[in-house]
Amino acid sequence: MIPMTQTKDGAPIVRTEDGVLSGKYTESGLLSFMGVPYAGSLRGSARFDPPGPVEEWDGVKDCSQAGPAAFQVSTGGHIGRRVVTERPQGAECLNLNIRITDVEPGKPVLVWFHGGGLFAGSNAEPALSTEAFASDGIVEVTVNYRLGLYGYMSAGDSTSPNRGLLDQIAALRWVQRNIHYFGGDASRVTIGGHSAGGFACAELLASPLAKGLFHQVILGSGAGSARHVHSTAEDVKHITFEALGIHNRAELDQLDDDALLAVQQQLIDECYTQMPSRFGQASILGLPYEHTIDDVSVVRDVAEILATGARRSIPVMVATTTGETVHHVSHFPDDLTLAEAGTAYEGMVRPLGTSGAETLHAYQKMMPGVSPKGLLAAVNADLRFTLDSIRDAAAQSDHAPVYRFVLGEESLTFGGLTPHGAIQGAAWRTPPGHQPQMKLKPHHKPLSPWSAEFVHSAVSSFIAEGTPCSTTDQGEFTWPMVSELQDNQVLTIRSEEHKICTDPAWQRLQWWGEETLNRSHQTA
Repeated sequence: MIPMTQTKDGAPIVRTEDGVLSGKYTESGLLSFMGVPYAGSLRGSARFDPPGPVEEWDGVKDCSQAGPAAFQVSTGGHIGRRVVTERPQGAECLNLNIRITDVEPGKPVLVWFHGGGLFAGSNAEPALSTEAFASDGIVEVTVNYRLGLYGYMSAGDSTSPNRGLLDQIAALRWVQRNIHYFGGDASRVTIGGHSAGGFACAELLASPLAKGLFHQVILGSGAGSARHVHSTAEDVKHITFEALGIHNRAELDQLDDDALLAVQQQLIDECYTQMPSRFGQASILGLPYEHTIDDVSVVRDVAEILATGARRSIPVMVATTTGETVHHVSHFPDDLTLAEAGTAYEGMVRPLGTSGAETLHAYQKMMPGVSPKGLLAAVNADLRFTLDSIRDAAAQSDHAPVYRFVLGEESLTFGGLTPHGAIQGAAWRTPPGHQPQMKLKPHHKPLSPWSAEFVHSAVSSFIAEGTPCSTTDQGEFTWPMVSELQDNQVLTIRSEEHKICTDPAWQRLQWWGEETLNRSHQTA
């Protein structure tokens, strides 16, 4: 057992490669080390540089409280405003939180990347503070990373535009060097994330720079869709620089964060709500600042890479909800017409070589009886979350164990009902007997106590043993692999039951086609 000492006040102390840290005991008796730096400060021009080394400190560093979140601002329409963190923001945002039961060695490790559209969120949100996995004896790590234009915009020089991804890789390298001091086994690291965290994990799974830094992957309501080609990245850079009134990296470095965030707010709102053609492929998701295909850190299409067997040793768990974007379409009237629906999403589908009218008419045929508003929700969910989740799962299933499930309820007249956020709410459910550390946001509340326990026990066993196994009142249920099911089948988990069902999204995937969804190709 690795020795752990205490301060005079009884705070736990752990020595890492970078220095000595003091944490605290939580109310439930767990050990937590919060705001642990895994890379250097982002002061000054470092805001747009690759992550640098951790800065040295003298004595014992107090890690009893969560560190600053990455810079962000309320934007992205009515949905984006819900995900902005209330936590303080700052240049020392490249930090992580660790929760453990003790430092007894050999524990499996979960490294989780938060959601927020790649422009918002933090590693200390209420949904990630439940101690769900630490209570199961898993070393629980949650990570902050750069967001928005700080993390995903070309800076006008030769550095990578994928700084947020490079931050995440730096965090994984820190884990490889240091997690044994906290009882973790560096050869048993599972990465996972929800929404933007799922986007990130799909890119990490495919990225050559991240190879060997983890051993399993969980894609929660997000896969390989948040990416665009170099020409779109150049368009976004020019649009941003013009709005900032600058021409190059040197001028970018002179601007303060208030000026940068004001423009970020303006441009994400425009792209997210209007989906104009000037943003190229970025208008598909409405995210101007997303991963750029650079042939170094982000290469080709995720499903295309996985299909080659390039990651054949890595098991993957893939999850979506039935109604990922029910809240995204909540501002549309219930009596929306099919023509109005087609016009509303013209900008989203244009880069994929089709029109809003053509798309909505096709969806109406595939989903008879569903209202135009429900059809809009299905199109939005498919392009953001669902279709790439199916593609990535199918591509990897020929080379490694893959487990996929859909969580939620459905309606004949609207389609899927269970919103984005339910996957994380279930996986990170508050352990029995624990008091919630903070009040959960409504969209992160589990679908039901039964489904939450079914999902959490499966995710926990996947992290610990490599095979998801759910604990129920009727006993244990070992999940089938994707390769054991028919192509159009999926494990569906509802409020009080689970079963293998025909997946209606499979038909829609065939309509779109693999070539259309491969965003390595310029189609706009």
